[in-house]
Amino acid sequence: MRILVTGGSGFVGQNLIPPLVQRGHDVVCFDAQPAKVTEGNVDYEFVPGNVTDTETLSKVFKGRQFDLVYHLAAIVGIRNYIERPFDLIDVNILGTRNVMHECLAGGIRMLFSSTSELFGKNPRIPWDEDDDRVVGTTKVERWAYGNTKAIGEHMLFAAFKHRQFPMSIVRYFNLYGPKQHPTNVAPRLVCRTLSDQSPLVYDDGKMERCFTFMDDAIEGTILAAERPEAIGEAFNIGRETPTTIGELAERIVKISGRKVKVEYIDPRAEFGKSYEDITVRTPSVGKAERVLGWKATTELNDGLKQTVGWYDRNRAWWKGFAL
Repeated sequence: MRILVTGGSGFVGQNLIPPLVQRGHDVVCFDAQPAKVTEGNVDYEFVPGNVTDTETLSKVFKGRQFDLVYHLAAIVGIRNYIERPFDLIDVNILGTRNVMHECLAGGIRMLFSSTSELFGKNPRIPWDEDDDRVVGTTKVERWAYGNTKAIGEHMLFAAFKHRQFPMSIVRYFNLYGPKQHPTNVAPRLVCRTLSDQSPLVYDDGKMERCFTFMDDAIEGTILAAERPEAIGEAFNIGRETPTTIGELAERIVKISGRKVKVEYIDPRAEFGKSYEDITVRTPSVGKAERVLGWKATTELNDGLKQTVGWYDRNRAWWKGFAL
């Protein structure tokens, strides 16, 4: 197939493009910045651009006859929610609408990457795909990202219902692995530990997350993008076993062999008094198992060993980031 990956230079994209190329697909990466690391012989086309720029985006689609689009382009990260609220809205909502418009016009199937954050603080655990969204006040920046992704999903479901748009949605639950930006939870803990600095954990470290290794997530993503049964559906992509952030930090320290101690800090000192966190995020993945035949199989320690090893071997990649 001929495949377009928007946001292909990001964490998911850098891990998704190599297996697509290895499967014989013709891949075009559309991103504002080229990938920072390209490992091995991965032959794909890079086109610079922003999904909010309709003129540049249309030029990418014109004449290429894509069979499939992975729409990964998004503004992510708590600091970005706070410091770049307008970019968050423009890219995550308008950018998604622009990509959807091009796919509709060309009859192209689209895979949309969404997030577990759209469930907010729904106390019913684990979360099924059709469970209610419970979010906080719009004064709190924390909820902006999940809301922008939810709007994107509303657009896609409407297009599927009214225009038979061949789309699928994956909702990621705390992905981790090589090439993730060092400001994210797992790589920040890894990079600080490898730098012989105390890994920083917010509050008491008892927040629970279901950390999902990227290789597993990529497998689920490709299945959701290609299976005919997945059209018109959303899928939780995550491990079902929760781990506290404090335990994650302790595991990383042990795997790295460094003699550092975990430090617990108040996140409000970094993000402001209005900061809110989600206590527990746990997916139900029964639908992904039934429809896609997918289940995360990488144990946390195995994935962390691969992750710590990659960051240890690629120190130049993350050197200079504020940790």
